[in-house]
Amino acid sequence: MAPSYLSEYSDIDTQRLISAFKEAGFYGVSETALGAELVAKKAKEWFDKQYKGVYFSSCCPTTVQLIRKFYPKYTNNITPIASPMQSHARYLKEIYKDCKVAFVGPCISKKTELDLEDNALDYILTFQEIKTLFDTLGVMLEFTKPNEDDKFIPIKAGEGN
Repeated sequence: MAPSYLSEYSDIDTQRLISAFKEAGFYGVSETALGAELVAKKAKEWFDKQYKGVYFSSCCPTTVQLIRKFYPKYTNNITPIASPMQSHARYLKEIYKDCKVAFVGPCISKKTELDLEDNALDYILTFQEIKTLFDTLGVMLEFTKPNEDDKFIPIKAGEGN
């Protein structure tokens, strides 16, 4: 789940939110901030080897598409690092063999990453689509009953959030 869940669900306790996802059939919920932490480490290593200049993060598919389509001369200035969403999906698939990974966040542009050659995601859903899913399944956030197992997997993110 994108770090922006903190604002999307600001009035919902995190354990209750995770419980709702489990009630909807998800095995667990993991913070894509873990992927951001992986990307930050790789980006630092990459930047340390570059000449001074202006570079664009590959984290935002809208920005990447904008540069490639309208400013192609700057394509080489896009960092060659997978987005946090992709990095996170690969990380989860290393831990949970044969799992399906669904990213949940606010941005519909993320769906374009499903078409990447090295895509690691199985599904990309917006917060609005999750709301529709919960409504269809009768999952009501305010009435879920969380338990002590309702926490982020495999671990809680740190500074990436």
